[in-house]
Amino acid sequence: MPPPPPPLFGLFVLLGTGILFPWNAVISSLDYFLLLHPGSDLAFSIGTSYTWALLGTLVLLSLGKADPGTYTLKTTVGYVTMGLVLLTFSLAPAPSSSTIILLCVLVGAGDALVQAALFPLAASIHPALSGAVMLGNGTSGVLVSVLKILCKAAFPQNDEGTRMESRVYFGVGAALLCGCLWAISRVRRMGYIGRGGGGALVEEIERAEIELASLTVGGVPSDSAPKQQDDDTSMAALFRTYRSLLSLALLPTLTVFLTFVLTLSLYPGVTSLFPATFGENGWFAVTLATAFNVGDWGGRGAASLLVSRGGRVAEWVLPAVGRSGELRNFGKVAGLGAVRLVFYALFAMAARGAIRDSLGVMLLVFVMAGTSGFVVTTCMVVGPMMVDDAEKKERVNSLLLVALFLGLAVGVTLGDGIKGVMA
Repeated sequence: MPPPPPPLFGLFVLLGTGILFPWNAVISSLDYFLLLHPGSDLAFSIGTSYTWALLGTLVLLSLGKADPGTYTLKTTVGYVTMGLVLLTFSLAPAPSSSTIILLCVLVGAGDALVQAALFPLAASIHPALSGAVMLGNGTSGVLVSVLKILCKAAFPQNDEGTRMESRVYFGVGAALLCGCLWAISRVRRMGYIGRGGGGALVEEIERAEIELASLTVGGVPSDSAPKQQDDDTSMAALFRTYRSLLSLALLPTLTVFLTFVLTLSLYPGVTSLFPATFGENGWFAVTLATAFNVGDWGGRGAASLLVSRGGRVAEWVLPAVGRSGELRNFGKVAGLGAVRLVFYALFAMAARGAIRDSLGVMLLVFVMAGTSGFVVTTCMVVGPMMVDDAEKKERVNSLLLVALFLGLAVGVTLGDGIKGVMA
């Protein structure tokens, strides 16, 4: 399969950047929120409200009818919701703690709306575009890191500087989401979202199915063959569908979950111990976060490039899907995921001062994030390839996204305990 046109790939990178930038802007403004409400537990409340709002919305969406006709509506409503939240944060002089939590819930819900539509839309057009969305997710982290470095250099390190810094995050985020609204409109005008909402590839598959229906199946005309009961939309039927798809895509789904559990149980919880090991230095904390974001972006980018360009290296490294949907050559990705367990020992050594070189610690964080980004992106690309119609692709994407954010929630929860053990 030839790679997607570069302009289309770039549009999906932009759309993927808009998914996570609002959340990155919020967590990067945590110092500002704590300045407004000193002594509060906002650090915990913001994270849990966003995560569970996102997970809850994803689950509700996954229980509904898979309908490519809603992709444009979901992405538009999601981006607009997150954009309005960022504008509210930027314009509100001193939001209360309850207002901050409510706005974080809206960010989570808007995020879920976009992801529930954008990933299946990308998969329906070209597998490499799922990688483009994941690359955009990583780009949002790099962009926030660059802004954080620029703001730290430009603004005074006092209360007023903290307020100005948060305004930059929210303003850039709102502008970025306007760009995302333009991008999804552009994708539609390019013909990749048809009038019914499906991509060009979906329409081609539907035409092929119509042609196939005119043939005979097992020597019996298709008109006389037993018809599938398409009107069975009961909850029991839906769970049977998900159980069947989970059985098929168990390996990539489980790998996504476990990869995020490991990554989020170490970062940022355990890494918060590192600055104390090497002395209090605000720049060290910023560069450590940058190392994570750049590593994550590099891993996602490497996987996206291999999927898009193909070649011998891609054939050797990446999993493949057989004609009947079976997964092949997944051992290398699963093996990389298993080898990542060594990071628990390495991070414990760094937290306890056994690794004293700052550059060595940053390299450790960079590699941990890079392997995480590569494994998860590969799974997010290959999962939808295991099924052949738009509805099933959307269901598989729902499974992968729920696994991803469950892994995030479990990882963050475990991180507090692991941090206490490694301290």
